[in-house]
Amino acid sequence: MAWEKELEESISTIAQLGDYIELRPEMEQQLQEIIAIHPMRITQYYMSLIDKYDPNDPIRKMAVPSE
Repeated sequence: MAWEKELEESISTIAQLGDYIELRPEMEQQLQEIIAIHPMRITQYYMSLIDKYDPNDPIRKMAVPSE
């Protein structure tokens, strides 16, 4: 896959992120504030490596912004 397509298909909004991992309402609010300052972009490949059932997944901690 070309890098342009990978970038185009990456996850950059909370709604898109919510399709892959469970987000509690308070977490969504916190992410909204963080993303307003530090934009998020997670490739499909990185999302495929994240254990969506583990909030402490190391790759999730690296890819999903937090305080």
